[in-house]
Amino acid sequence: MGGGKRLAFVADLLPTRHHISLPWIMGYDLYPLQTLETKRKWVPRLVSEGWITVFGHDPDFAAATLHQRDDKIEIEPVDLNR
Repeated sequence: MGGGKRLAFVADLLPTRHHISLPWIMGYDLYPLQTLETKRKWVPRLVSEGWITVFGHDPDFAAATLHQRDDKIEIEPVDLNR
């Protein structure tokens, strides 16, 4: 990625855009409390620093930037082919 942008491949930490909410963790996660703590660290950083976040399992959105709007986080899709 160029232009001073950062890209985060978050793998199973945020497999889809639906997993951005802190308590949404994969059902087969062996260490859900550790995953929750990791999400508490990284999700605010992805939002505040404007990282392009790649969702490895999302069928509709391969990548997006995350934005805080009121009390929730919204996504803005990113075309990785541009």
